[in-house]
Amino acid sequence: MSKEVNYDYLDQRIGALFAEKLGAGHELLHDCGLAAMMTSLMIRAARAGGSITDEETHEILVALQEVFDITGAKALELLNTVATELASGNELMPVLAGLQFVLNDEDKKLVLLLLLRIIAADGKQASAEMAVFSETVDTLGISAEVVHRVFDRYFEETMILDAE
Repeated sequence: MSKEVNYDYLDQRIGALFAEKLGAGHELLHDCGLAAMMTSLMIRAARAGGSITDEETHEILVALQEVFDITGAKALELLNTVATELASGNELMPVLAGLQFVLNDEDKKLVLLLLLRIIAADGKQASAEMAVFSETVDTLGISAEVVHRVFDRYFEETMILDAE
């Protein structure tokens, strides 16, 4: 995540929104607000294709560790908590919409790159998964130019990994 945005504030604000919607007994969601939101979004994309596959679960855990610098145990706990507490995804989109004017283009690209990782994790791309991608693009107000750059970057990165 880029440094232009105050992520400590975002973690607190998103965590407070989740606590408001879910009740005060969810300390992990409160402490990991931004990571919890992204976990919920990744789970939503994975579930859109049916059930969450082992590959998608693994990719979510790896993404949490890489992007949010969360330990493996905490990433697993967050994944399980979000899967249980934010299962419907109804709480997610209003919170995400609130970030439209807060996140910069680099952050929005990262959100989309994480979604693409999950969508591609099991080797199957369901139209329902891409619908979650499109809904996220619309909710965050991401321009077509930024979306094209995300796809270009994603394919460049995956081609490099495939070549190795």
